[in-house]
Amino acid sequence: MVARIPIACLVLGLGILDARAGDAIEKITFDATGEITRADFYIFKPTKNPVAVVVLAPGCNGNGRGLVERKAWQEFARAHNLALVGLSLASPRQYEGERHGYYYAERESGDLLCRAVRNGCGGDLPLLLYGFSGGAHFVSRFAAYKPERVAGVCAYS
Repeated sequence: MVARIPIACLVLGLGILDARAGDAIEKITFDATGEITRADFYIFKPTKNPVAVVVLAPGCNGNGRGLVERKAWQEFARAHNLALVGLSLASPRQYEGERHGYYYAERESGDLLCRAVRNGCGGDLPLLLYGFSGGAHFVSRFAAYKPERVAGVCAYS
């Protein structure tokens, strides 16, 4: 059972400047596909057996490593026995508005996220999704695609 964590708590790390905590961040990379040109997942796992995973999805074609490196997110993960996964997904701009690309979790990217969590976090853990801008598109579509995996969603901007 996932501890009930107010989604508002997830937003606390946004306004804090980046700070390196010195903890190891694992990178899992999957091969590019026809719709996804970059599929990297940055994992911070401060505990051996996390109860859930906070997925941090940045804006369009962004890199979530910087979010995972933030001291506030890492402290939040430690305090609540969570892992962090920062998405670094990219698709060609030609797909905008065409229902293709990584925004559409049901096509390819959702399954890649599930594989990254399984491989890097120790199983099919519940997901707390946070997405900003393009990442908000991804997390809202992922929640519709695999609602059984989702413990909470925050789609911002």
